[in-house]
Amino acid sequence: MPVPRPALRRGAAGLVLAALLTGCGGPGEQEGTAPTSAAAPSSASPSGRQGELTEQEACARVADTVRGAPQALREDPLGLFQELAALAESAPAELSGQITAVRDSVDAFRNGEGSLTGVLGELRGLQQRCSS
Repeated sequence: MPVPRPALRRGAAGLVLAALLTGCGGPGEQEGTAPTSAAAPSSASPSGRQGELTEQEACARVADTVRGAPQALREDPLGLFQELAALAESAPAELSGQITAVRDSVDAFRNGEGSLTGVLGELRGLQQRCSS
């Protein structure tokens, strides 16, 4: 029996994202800064004010989001979309535009209008921005 395309696409998306993102250097570089700064932003972000997080705090949250993106894209793409939207609202202006682009890419993929390659490109660009 043929498997519906969306099911195949989601499964393949998760596997490809996991394979490509686990080899990136971002998470290892962020470990030195993430533990102390990652806990505070999660409790401070619900107010949703633009620029509430420092760039370092936002990048720590980006690293966490990128690590969980393969599973979230496969199991809860709407949750990933909402997480990125909240992060874009609280991130400094230097990062919020790029986070919004990732969010839009996830939304397009979620709706079957975007490609996995587009999501990967946006995630890599954001991860590189934070690691520089």
